[in-house]
Amino acid sequence: MSFREIEPRTLASESPSKAATNLAFAMIALSFGAVAIMTPLARIPLPRINAFIPAYEAALAINDLITAALLSAQYLRQKTLGLLVLACAYLFSTMMIVVHALTFPDVFAAAGLLGAGPQTTAWLYVFWHGGFALGVLWYVVIARNDGFKIKHATPVLVVGVLATSSLAAALTAYSTLGHAYLPVIMDGSRYTMAITKGISPSIFLISLIALSLLWQVRKRSTLDLWLIVVMCAWLCDVLLGAIVGSSRYDLGWYGGRSFSLLASSLLLIAMLIELNRIQERRARAELHRANSLFESVINMTPDLVFVKDLNSRALLRNPAALFGKTWREIEGREEADWHAKPDEADQVVKNDREVIASGQSMQFVERFTTDKGERTLLSTKSQLFNEDGVI
Repeated sequence: MSFREIEPRTLASESPSKAATNLAFAMIALSFGAVAIMTPLARIPLPRINAFIPAYEAALAINDLITAALLSAQYLRQKTLGLLVLACAYLFSTMMIVVHALTFPDVFAAAGLLGAGPQTTAWLYVFWHGGFALGVLWYVVIARNDGFKIKHATPVLVVGVLATSSLAAALTAYSTLGHAYLPVIMDGSRYTMAITKGISPSIFLISLIALSLLWQVRKRSTLDLWLIVVMCAWLCDVLLGAIVGSSRYDLGWYGGRSFSLLASSLLLIAMLIELNRIQERRARAELHRANSLFESVINMTPDLVFVKDLNSRALLRNPAALFGKTWREIEGREEADWHAKPDEADQVVKNDREVIASGQSMQFVERFTTDKGERTLLSTKSQLFNEDGVI
């Protein structure tokens, strides 16, 4: 009899639960509802809060970094290119968030750090949002092919991390050291030129295409479901904060970033909950498999199989282990409670304790008096250990 290994379950292979689906679509509805409410008021200027950017982007970077780590771990188990691409997309987002925060005017320095110029932060936003949207698009169009397995997963992951880091570093260098070559899309704190030049709408279009392709996936996984939530938040962020709004610190600018952070936080929480659910199901499946295998083996063997605790109380026996008593008369009871002769019970318990003390398998000749007479058995006794190596 052969048993197949249980297939590794990940967010990319599990179908979403009904509760997860309901929560995801509720988040999408709330996001688009917030956009509808704020759109007519998007260009109303609000007070400038200098602490907003570092607080918002620190939380966002942490969320994205944890998500990248979770996806990398799942990639190492499933070894599919799609998970690697998506993990790198989240890593890229994390790196660009950090650089964007460091170069933002009047946050850590008046003109920003890293030699930033007036156009640096705006272009980093473009690279950040456009790059992540392209990563999701690549995941959907090309890399979701589950049949494409990566044989050497760990070295390829290292290459992916290095390539992503190099891309983020190159775009940072271009935005800072190459500032003179950047097209002008900012006029002070106003970014309407990014709209009129088609840059912000292009990011919106890429994100919309990725969302549309995700939506069309027939066999939707849990990961696909939550990516739909992410891309909806991405669309709302770009729409409110880069198209409908007109300048930094107006209602659209704050709104786009705020519910994007909220969606990112809820996404991570939901992913962790779903991962915990998957692991619980896997653990139950493995336990059931082990129990079924164990029961099948001991029930088919003609040998007597008996399992006891450290006090020699009966825990389990197979059908061949007949001693003239029903299992109800033996289960959970010590040897002396059901043996016909006390001296036989004492000898069995003495042998049990000798095996426990030695930590080794041992053989004994043991006698049992039953209603059909005396039985003499050659007993092989071994220890059962827990996960910590304790008997």
